[in-house]
Amino acid sequence: MNRKAGQGGSGKDGLNREQSKWWSARTDGQGRLQREIGDIMHTRESLCEQLRSGGILPADTVLVHSSMKSIGQVEGGADGVLDALMGYLGPAGLLVLPTLTYTLPHVYDPTRLTCQTCTMKPEYCLSRQTPPGEPHRFEAGQTLACIGLLPNLFWQRPGVVRSLHPTHSVAAYGRDSVAFTAGHENCASGCARHSPWHRLVERQAKILLIGVGLDTMTFLHGVTDWALEGEVEPALIKTELHVYDADGRFVPTPPTRSIVGSSRKFPLLEPALRSAGAISDLRFGDASCLLSDCRQVTEVATSCLTANPRLFE
Repeated sequence: MNRKAGQGGSGKDGLNREQSKWWSARTDGQGRLQREIGDIMHTRESLCEQLRSGGILPADTVLVHSSMKSIGQVEGGADGVLDALMGYLGPAGLLVLPTLTYTLPHVYDPTRLTCQTCTMKPEYCLSRQTPPGEPHRFEAGQTLACIGLLPNLFWQRPGVVRSLHPTHSVAAYGRDSVAFTAGHENCASGCARHSPWHRLVERQAKILLIGVGLDTMTFLHGVTDWALEGEVEPALIKTELHVYDADGRFVPTPPTRSIVGSSRKFPLLEPALRSAGAISDLRFGDASCLLSDCRQVTEVATSCLTANPRLFE
């Protein structure tokens, strides 16, 4: 069973030299995102009040995609944002952040969408850290997510559990975090029906997009997979991927398959989602946000994909 992925606060213990360079370039040495001083300083209390007024309950399960820069000045920086989210949703609720490593199997190519959406600089590319001829390693206690600062701060915090999938892991904190993340290593495709991504539907979870759009909603890859099950077979990833848990133990996994659907096409769904009342607008710090209900999103997207299976191609 995967235990918490990392010890201590939001430091860089356990990271290799290249990962530590990336970390230092993004933070002030204390895990806080570097930024200039602005006019408004948001606090943990003010952020929690925005969550409450936006319709999020402390007992909810909430998956968060985020842009730290869009939130503005926060007391405590990025750690202050996580303190607010974790304090509001734990222990009664469940906070989930994606800790994606979808660049791990790929060869660096700046013309590819995969590389264009990665927040890592080319010199810190996950696939470039693997010596030629060796399997690419996903290590739950060391491998950085390729999608920004907040997920990487989050999975290293005490009590946070990271699922074991080489490309589409998630990290969770709060009620049932161990059960929520369990078994991801048995899923060939990262967003498969038995993955934590489908458990969001089972738990009637909400998805909060903080300063980002529908093109970041990884959940829609899962909905596409489930809706087109039996019609579209996710492609087999040829790169050999090895998975290690937070304690460094090797975990056997099936051959990894890619996800389905192009994230660039996901915004096409927004009019249908708004018409169905499946998404609403709110603020978090300075950021404009979208809040959605996973079950409603699944119903709307499935209906649209049934009518047009090539919607997200």
